[in-house]
Amino acid sequence: MIEQLDDNGCGPLAVERLNIIGCGQAASSLAKLWVELGLPAIGQLLNRTPQSTAAAVRELRSGEPAASIGQMEPADGWLIGTPDKQIAGVAEELAAAGR
Repeated sequence: MIEQLDDNGCGPLAVERLNIIGCGQAASSLAKLWVELGLPAIGQLLNRTPQSTAAAVRELRSGEPAASIGQMEPADGWLIGTPDKQIAGVAEELAAAGR
């Protein structure tokens, strides 16, 4: 566990490994910041296409590409960066995959 408090005294942060589904503008901005700070470690990324996923991994210089939600390894936390209309479906897929 990462024992760190933010400027507001919140914490500790209990996510050591984070997987990202939908690494678009918002999610990649957050991920870049986290990579810079070294917390949490980026696990796997998944975008709509293998090419987009590989591009996100290259841009972040962190994480591993995943082919599908069902093939993603377990993580302490998940960032769903998809468009709002897709969040519920992605969450259902994660639950069905036991993640």
